[in-house]
Amino acid sequence: MNTTSAALAVLAALAVLAALAVLAALAPGAGERERALVGGAVGVRVPHLARLRRRAVLTQRALAQTAQVARPTIVKGERGGLISVQAIRHLATALGVAPAALMEVEE
Repeated sequence: MNTTSAALAVLAALAVLAALAVLAALAPGAGERERALVGGAVGVRVPHLARLRRRAVLTQRALAQTAQVARPTIVKGERGGLISVQAIRHLATALGVAPAALMEVEE
């Protein structure tokens, strides 16, 4: 394994660990400690938000109203920005999917 491959493997492992921490924070019964690990000033990328929104035949405005989040949150998420764990919960509920479906890593 060359240096580049090793570095990519480490980055992939870190991404998996970060995703697991987010999923733990989203799990029912998660405590404040778990939510604080990922929900404070840090956010999460939602690479599948736009696709799932279009599949549900919703405009950004309609999804924002249904999920009770600000439309700029949806815009930011669809452009690759970080959004809060709480917003992910609301969006997932509005879209009828599990929060993990919004965050799955694209290969």
